[in-house]
Amino acid sequence: MALVAALCDSLLLKKALERTLKNRLAPINRCDLIVSDRAVAADKPLLIIGEHIKKPFSSETLLGAIERFEALEAVKSAAIGLKGGEIQSEIDEKISALTKRYAKELLDLLRQT
Repeated sequence: MALVAALCDSLLLKKALERTLKNRLAPINRCDLIVSDRAVAADKPLLIIGEHIKKPFSSETLLGAIERFEALEAVKSAAIGLKGGEIQSEIDEKISALTKRYAKELLDLLRQT
């Protein structure tokens, strides 16, 4: 479970993120991921509300988006270490697995409502 820093111009959005991510919050210098409502110059992966996750969102949607974002970042990191055709093949497999998992979770969520 990655540590997350919440950096927002909107006080309301920041409080909502803090409430939802209370067990995962960390200062920016110790976080693994930054969630923000704007572009931020940082050396950490950045998930932007409104770009990577649409507003309005639920706690479950936010946590799912963070999980998928972390998985994609892991794929990108793994791709950097691979060479040639291996990169594309492994990326395709991981993207396919993530897409199937996301579709299953979405269908499960829709069936609950």
